[in-house]
Amino acid sequence: MDDASRARAEYARLLGEVHAGNQSAEGELLARLQRPLTAVLRNRTGRAQVAEDLCQEALIVVLRAAREGSIKEPEALVEYALGTARRLLLNEDRKQARQRTESDSDTIEAMDGDVPSIASQIEKRELRQRVNKVLSELNSERDRQVLYAYYLQEKDSGEVQASHNLDSIQLARILHRARKRFAVLWNKRYCSEGEMT
Repeated sequence: MDDASRARAEYARLLGEVHAGNQSAEGELLARLQRPLTAVLRNRTGRAQVAEDLCQEALIVVLRAAREGSIKEPEALVEYALGTARRLLLNEDRKQARQRTESDSDTIEAMDGDVPSIASQIEKRELRQRVNKVLSELNSERDRQVLYAYYLQEKDSGEVQASHNLDSIQLARILHRARKRFAVLWNKRYCSEGEMT
């Protein structure tokens, strides 16, 4: 049994137990999802507290769906959780925009604080260049295209599936393998320089 099959079987087991009311399975499910959700949200918001709050909200939504038995595809659980987190982040951004009632000078000052520093912009550009360099070194064109679409263009799994003629299981397998291949190349290229993975 490969890693993707084991993960799918484990998620199916956890979802079944959560649906049956097993509280320890709920804790295990939430523990497995919390780290990747928090990482994605921190990356997108740049604010640890906001990311943690949104992660908790997303986990509540996922837990409710698991309790109701409405998550039918265990292999898509992580994508379901990430999609939930993205929607919550979008709603939070919209809510923040609606609640802005400051005077014009306060708004301008707040906008100045939101503009990334030149150093931050350079870091992001360099990171993007490094990611693109490692992506270009992947042997599989499909791996490059799927990783680029899913992570850099931030397309949802349905769009990636449609554009590459994949079902959810195939996409999960490709993402799993491509991430592993990417990590190996990234570690070879940048970890020797003391960069973080």
